[in-house]
Amino acid sequence: MNRLVPCLVTVLMFAVAFPHVAEALYSIPTDEVDKCAIYWGDSSGFTKPAYVDYNVLIESTAEYKQIKQDKLSSTEPRCWILMADAADKVAGAINRIAKGKGYDLVCAKDYWNDLQLEVKAEDITDLVKEKITEKK
Repeated sequence: MNRLVPCLVTVLMFAVAFPHVAEALYSIPTDEVDKCAIYWGDSSGFTKPAYVDYNVLIESTAEYKQIKQDKLSSTEPRCWILMADAADKVAGAINRIAKGKGYDLVCAKDYWNDLQLEVKAEDITDLVKEKITEKK
């Protein structure tokens, strides 16, 4: 009995110090992982997933609007430079929102919906869009 008390105390201290360990850990089956549709996190272990509409985010960038305004075609190098800048901006905003809000997986909306996992994910498109369009 005397040895049991310290063990129980240790278990309780661990549970209080690391409550996230008790959360259910979800994963995407290996054969269904699409690395191009996962923008943040680890598909093999997550507890707080989110998704975004990537096209909406790209279209909200100043770079994409510049492409449309200048009527650039996909054959023009300037178009590709601006699209790369837009993609970098979106990726950075996704990372900042995911870290700040505690999401451990962020993926494409259509991809997430196709997976049909039991865990619910939050649509953070608007949060990321706000981050992209905020004035510095």
